[in-house]
Amino acid sequence: MCAHVGHQDMFQNAVEFMKLEKVEYAGIKGRMLSAQTVAIFDEFNETYKAFQDVTYDALDPQDTVTAHYIFF
Repeated sequence: MCAHVGHQDMFQNAVEFMKLEKVEYAGIKGRMLSAQTVAIFDEFNETYKAFQDVTYDALDPQDTVTAHYIFF
């Protein structure tokens, strides 16, 4: 049960990070903040891609995902 909650948190965080793709800031500082947001989103995408390439079911609590979960 505890591992399931950890996976749930991980995927909820992923959903929140995916929202960064749509964020834009206006104004003079907005350009700088938008660039930083894009950099964070790109870094997240690179890390999250590791989960897209796995061959096991990440939602199955019986599968071993600990190494990937810790990396993420």
